[in-house]
Amino acid sequence: MQGLALSLATGAVCFQQANGEKWVIEVAGDGSHLLLHHNFSGLRVGDSAWMNKLLELNADYSFMQGAWFGLHQATQSCRIFKVLQIDSLTANLMCEHLKAFIHLASVIKKDFSVGLG
Repeated sequence: MQGLALSLATGAVCFQQANGEKWVIEVAGDGSHLLLHHNFSGLRVGDSAWMNKLLELNADYSFMQGAWFGLHQATQSCRIFKVLQIDSLTANLMCEHLKAFIHLASVIKKDFSVGLG
């Protein structure tokens, strides 16, 4: 088998950092890709200044490294997402992608905390 072999009964796994932040990896129903996502707690749909900033970031493909912000309708909260093709992943590449995804989110959160003042 080529790529990263995953065997998940639920189709998803959640990693929790020591600070309580959660990072979710979901396997697509057809097994073709992974969806990484993370909740930006505290950011809600009604926060128009933040929604404008997120839309600006979504347009900056180079900075976002293929990730994007979207709305989680059930909670009306904002999440950052990224899709990875399973057939091109190895364990090492998966770790690199996950680290880069976490780093990107932390950079954005730091920028938001400065902007919130």
